[in-house]
Amino acid sequence: MNSKHSTATTRRRGIFLVDDHPLVREGLTNLINGQSDLIVCGEAVFM
Repeated sequence: MNSKHSTATTRRRGIFLVDDHPLVREGLTNLINGQSDLIVCGEAVFM
């Protein structure tokens, strides 16, 4: 058995959020970080 495939590792994709409303960014961050394959890696304010 190949040990490379015996352990289940999930690579998470980074998401960079841009929005002008802090509550929207916070909500989206919580939703995205709740996924097993996604993570918020940064945020910016759009003006």
